[in-house]
Amino acid sequence: MTPEVKNGREPSAQNSIDVVGGKAFNLYRLAELSQGRDFEVPDFRVITVGAHIGQSQLEELFESLPKPLAVRSSSPWEDSEGLSFAGRFTSVLGVVDFPSLQRAVQEVLASATDSRVSDYARQHGVTVDNRMAVIVQEMVDPLYSGVCYSTVDPRKPRLIAEFTGGLSDELMSGDKQGSLASFDPDFHLTMEFGNELPGLERVARVAKDLESVFGERLDIEFAVAKDGRVFILQARQITDPVWSEVQIPEIEESQVFLQADIVTGSGSFTGEVFVFRSPTELQRYAQAHNRRPMAETHEQWRKLREFNRSHSDGYCLIADNLEAHEIILKDEGLSNLRALVTVDYASRFSHPAKAISETGAFYLGVLGKKGVLDLIDTGDTLTVASDQLRGVAYGLTKPVVEQRRVDLEGISVVQYQEALGMRLPPYEEIDDKLFVDKTGKVGVVFWDYYEEGGIPTDVFYNIVDAEGNVINKGEYRAGQVLRRFSDFPSLLASLLSQVGSKS
Repeated sequence: MTPEVKNGREPSAQNSIDVVGGKAFNLYRLAELSQGRDFEVPDFRVITVGAHIGQSQLEELFESLPKPLAVRSSSPWEDSEGLSFAGRFTSVLGVVDFPSLQRAVQEVLASATDSRVSDYARQHGVTVDNRMAVIVQEMVDPLYSGVCYSTVDPRKPRLIAEFTGGLSDELMSGDKQGSLASFDPDFHLTMEFGNELPGLERVARVAKDLESVFGERLDIEFAVAKDGRVFILQARQITDPVWSEVQIPEIEESQVFLQADIVTGSGSFTGEVFVFRSPTELQRYAQAHNRRPMAETHEQWRKLREFNRSHSDGYCLIADNLEAHEIILKDEGLSNLRALVTVDYASRFSHPAKAISETGAFYLGVLGKKGVLDLIDTGDTLTVASDQLRGVAYGLTKPVVEQRRVDLEGISVVQYQEALGMRLPPYEEIDDKLFVDKTGKVGVVFWDYYEEGGIPTDVFYNIVDAEGNVINKGEYRAGQVLRRFSDFPSLLASLLSQVGSKS
């Protein structure tokens, strides 16, 4: 009979993935390999798959390890060949008392049925169950910690490490910016950005040693203690696709739109972009345009799904950061996404970046360029290229807008002050009318709408100047407008605000 709680110092051969899960299985191998090598594995215990342990057993486990504790998932599906499930399951850090341990164990077990797991599995065409082992492990108080790839690309051998001071949980979640270092085969260090910290070369040498023992390229989580000891917290097979070789052409400086600070993967794509604002950025943007942030978030996601379905040849997603990666990856997983660019954040090995790369899309991360979101629009064309060493976006092209005129003869004109009194007008009262701004020189013509069962759905409009020249055009979902705007004057003000950026 399999013990319900297993000690972390058992021989690795006595354990199987079906009993202890993928993450713990690799931990047992690491603990065994640490004997006589230049790294340590923090002591741990494993609550095995399907175990029903009583309070006394859990108390015994709690007392057997130094505090604080990390309570970590170890699903049989996790860290498996080809699929990492990175960031899909729950881990709880900093557990210092027994009630907290009880809650943490239940949280980890419950995460096996989380929608993030099923979304990820569906996206990759696999079926998973809710089996789960739980690792309870001594926590390290590190000087710094992070993750490295023992070899990024076998064709261009080098090791890359991304790290941050203290714990790396925010680095892994994509919420914190790290430093990036690379080593060539002779362990010569290059700081890509950030500051060098003591012990980096030891981390690199340990990673290469483990790569030779495992016989494959490894994705390794590490921590360097304040006394210089190197701890390995996790090691798994690199699950990125086999990237194609790409030659980035010489590009005139005037054509360069963005230079990447970090890249993941390689590829080249020329096509349309979708501009995606994270929830935090979208709140600022919506408030500036007198829109409601929550409704604007749902509307943006609806448009992105439609954009994905209509671009079977691919497209590039440009976002400020990876805050909304769970939204981006849900449902069909944006099956036609070819490249992702973030313009205010760059991470090589965070869980969101890894999840993106496992879809086959390559990634360019750029630091501190959030303002470019105001320079590029959904539907613009851009070329994005990466060769795993550097990445660049260039050749921004705006779609040619055919100059059109609207025949204003016979169209009723509604002055701005009059429009302010129309709080919630029926759509037939605004159809085929020109609502002008305070100057009377620019206005919005609502010219048509679809309806279902007599209820307006998609409303179409043109923004025109006094001669009827079309400055901009668009549509919006009538059924959602009251969730996005407080009333009709707010909608009108938002539409007229487009004139400054489009005229």
